[in-house]
Amino acid sequence: MALIKKPPKILIIDDDPSLRRIFKRFLTTNGCEVSTSGDSEEGLFLSRSEFFNVIILDIALPGIDGLALLSKIKSFSPDTEVIMITGYWNIEAAVQSFKFGAHDYLTKPIEIDLLFQVVKKALEKQALGFDKRHLTAEIQFKSIILEKQKEMLEGKVIESDQRIFRLIKREIFTKWLFEKLVESLPLGAMVIDKEGQVLMCNKVQEIFSGIPRDFLLGKNLFQKSLPIDLKPWQEMARTFLESKYYEVKVVDQRPKEERILSITLSSLIDKKGDSTGFIFLAADITNEKKIEEQIIQSEKLNAIGQLATSLAHQIRNPLAIIGSATQYCIEKEGGKNGLKKYFKIIYRNVQNANKIISELLDFAKPKLLELKQNDINQILIELYRLIKVDFLKNGIRILRRFDRYLPKVLCDKESLKQVFFNLFINSKEAMPKGGVISIITKYNSRDQMVEIIIKDTGKGIGKKYMPNIFNPYFTTKEKGTGLGLSIVHRIISEHHGKITPKSHEGKGTKMTIILPIIHSKLQDVRRENE
Repeated sequence: MALIKKPPKILIIDDDPSLRRIFKRFLTTNGCEVSTSGDSEEGLFLSRSEFFNVIILDIALPGIDGLALLSKIKSFSPDTEVIMITGYWNIEAAVQSFKFGAHDYLTKPIEIDLLFQVVKKALEKQALGFDKRHLTAEIQFKSIILEKQKEMLEGKVIESDQRIFRLIKREIFTKWLFEKLVESLPLGAMVIDKEGQVLMCNKVQEIFSGIPRDFLLGKNLFQKSLPIDLKPWQEMARTFLESKYYEVKVVDQRPKEERILSITLSSLIDKKGDSTGFIFLAADITNEKKIEEQIIQSEKLNAIGQLATSLAHQIRNPLAIIGSATQYCIEKEGGKNGLKKYFKIIYRNVQNANKIISELLDFAKPKLLELKQNDINQILIELYRLIKVDFLKNGIRILRRFDRYLPKVLCDKESLKQVFFNLFINSKEAMPKGGVISIITKYNSRDQMVEIIIKDTGKGIGKKYMPNIFNPYFTTKEKGTGLGLSIVHRIISEHHGKITPKSHEGKGTKMTIILPIIHSKLQDVRRENE
């Protein structure tokens, strides 16, 4: 099966935005897929998140310096070629760069043509390494076949040269048939030997792992240093040594391709009954899991909706009576015997109870979306004007970084206001002693998506709580209803978007919202509303 050649992936890590922009435009024009980063922490995260053929790395970076970052990248991705760039020549830095495995060392200003030639040489060097590993794996695989042929020939009395020819021909055909069978499977398939070295990999497995098969072939899954994308496969390979059969579900956490895979491992047994290796078979069950989760969530919401509606009507009537009676006492009788402050406490708590009931009804009976083309930046600016005074009083600074080329999004403005407001309030409550909230918008033109990031420097969310934060009524707050994030998740889902949480205790929380600019189902809803 002929493979479509993928464009080489390039990562530029440099704190100069102009240089990043120039390099990206030129390399993209010349057929490369380019990502950029302005600081070392983000650059390290991106390089761990996916495999890059070449990384162009500035030595002088805020945070982790370029040489330390080079050493880290090479430790988990030794096949990535790194080109070091610097504003001034330093012989010691150059020597250290080559010692840590850099491909080249360039001094600014760098001519575009020279940079492209160096990148091209790095890709050629990398390709030669992949070819060498591929050939090594193929030779080892053929050696196994030849060894099996030898065992068969030694264990039998060969009557004629013609019979030998037939046996060899049959072995060759068996090998060819096995390779074709593996390649044509609708499942991901990867064959490794007892030592953990990858001998064979089909196209589906290449897609599932997100790693080119040329890179996979010859890799040893039992070695300590492996790219992050191979870690789940390494864990399963090690577990297999203790069990003849193993099945597990894994989630690929890369932002662009989230998959849930069901992995089955089976041993490859020779005629003597000994294990010669094993094969991974991976099936994509993402859609099945989503449908299952949707059914469960729908059943939960229906039950909650019926209960909420019934309770709300039953509770609101006595609350209204208590509220009215308390107001009367405040106005007429509150001054007597110093009871006024106690009546005010009662009335305030009646109001809080009404607020909780309103939230419950909003969650149980969501309103229809009123879809229009809206400017996300403008929605955030309007909310910023409402909250800035209160937040500043509480020692909270709000930093904004908006993409001025952000296109309009087909959405319900009021619903998204509710989403952003809930997230802002959560961040405020997580920073009782003050802190910083960052609001960032980005535009992904390739996927036609708008990205909104809201992150804070608050107390964060415990790791054990993270899987449940979007569940109805789950809360870690003493006075929380546990509905705020559930409503946020539901509204984003109704817009066919996605919200991804990330949090570290004591360091803060980051919420990333991705919304399609326009979605065919949203257009249908808009027509129905009109």
